[in-house]
Amino acid sequence: MSDAAPIRDPLATGARASDLERLRGTLPDAVLERAAARLAAPPPVDQWRAALSLGLALLGATLLGAAVIHAVAFNWQAMGHAVRLCLPLVAMTGCALAGWRLGMERLGGVILLSLACLLAGAALLVHGQTYQTGAHAWQLFATWAVLIAPWVWVARFAPLALPWVFLVNVAFGAFWESHDFLGLRTREVVGTSITTLANAALLLAWERWGERFLRAGDGRWGPRVLGLMAVVPVTFATWWSLLETDRQALLLTISGLTLGALLLAMHHAYRRVRPDLFQLTVVAFSVVSCLTVGGARVIFRLTSIGDGGVLLMAVWVVALVGGAATWLRARHREISA
Repeated sequence: MSDAAPIRDPLATGARASDLERLRGTLPDAVLERAAARLAAPPPVDQWRAALSLGLALLGATLLGAAVIHAVAFNWQAMGHAVRLCLPLVAMTGCALAGWRLGMERLGGVILLSLACLLAGAALLVHGQTYQTGAHAWQLFATWAVLIAPWVWVARFAPLALPWVFLVNVAFGAFWESHDFLGLRTREVVGTSITTLANAALLLAWERWGERFLRAGDGRWGPRVLGLMAVVPVTFATWWSLLETDRQALLLTISGLTLGALLLAMHHAYRRVRPDLFQLTVVAFSVVSCLTVGGARVIFRLTSIGDGGVLLMAVWVVALVGGAATWLRARHREISA
């Protein structure tokens, strides 16, 4: 797909204040001032209209998929096996063929293909419920992700690519939950760390090639969602490691090293390479929350859970939040300068 593909993020500005700052000295100051004024202005009405059109199209496709699923579920007893299986399959095939007929360069085409991906999951679910195959949940999600992967690649549609990544995450999570090895907590922490590293790699790929290869992928919402998907799970795993009493050193080493490496990389990338205050806020949230949990364990271990411990904990939380707010204000001034 070329850069000139017509389906783009309607609210993407295409430029940033840091991009204009790099041009200082190469363009007249008056030109840079006009560009900065246009960059700071809100999107015009036609861009909001395009964003509303895209959002409503996605909502309509989701509701149509939900209608097919609920039609099968509500009439489960009245339908025969063949009808149950054929309804989502026929709907999926029709959406895929209609999307192919419209073409991937049109919004209707990628929306219909996205709906076909949703209905593929519905068909797998109906098959599993009808024949009671005994497959694990992770096998359902993994099969769904593998089957629709070619369509996701053909569509190259950012609002479809992100749910596919989430689906893969769910499959990995269910896999680690259903296998009995390494112990429950160790298994969860190791699985979360591996998933986090995979999400971080996808975030790097999106930042590097997303604007070029993904339709509607030229805004900042995609990398921000991937940033949350990378940081939040391993942050939770670090909380568990801090509160765990059995094999705490091992769990904290695995989750702490993974989280520390990720946060350092994101801090450098989104402060120095591509400034993004939202991503820096995610970094600050992770640090503050982990220090809060760790501080709570230390404080309540040294003191009883009474007035003294609660007071120390309140002071600790206020200090952390105040420090994070001060740091983020400084980063905002730095990015806006």
